[in-house]
Amino acid sequence: MVHAWSYLESTLPSNTMELENQWFPDGDGYRLPKGLTCFINLYSLHRDPRHFRQPDSFLPERFLSEEFTQRHPYSYVPFSAGPKNCLGQRFFMQEAKLLLAKVLSKFTLESTKPVEDLKITYEVVLKARGGLRVWFRKRS
Repeated sequence: MVHAWSYLESTLPSNTMELENQWFPDGDGYRLPKGLTCFINLYSLHRDPRHFRQPDSFLPERFLSEEFTQRHPYSYVPFSAGPKNCLGQRFFMQEAKLLLAKVLSKFTLESTKPVEDLKITYEVVLKARGGLRVWFRKRS
């Protein structure tokens, strides 16, 4: 079964794709040379105060309200967007919801240190530098 995973080594690195056009017809008029490697800074995009009030605050309701539907559709793109969107997005979201529901129905999670003291690093995803240690406390 290990040979079935060989395709992973031949996939594109995260956040990269090749475009045929030299420019974006619906953009702001910027011309990009063909073959240019261009990365979108998702960290900054997802914390842009023009799209998110209190961008550095934990406000999960921002994704449930009318505020979310009024936002530009590409202001939050955790799985990319458009025709080359992540194929696994729906599968992952279902799996993550099931896993979280199962774990959180039995445990509460608490960080071993204050969230304000965590040092965050940005790679493909945000990570806590040195890891994130949590206590799993059984629900009564």
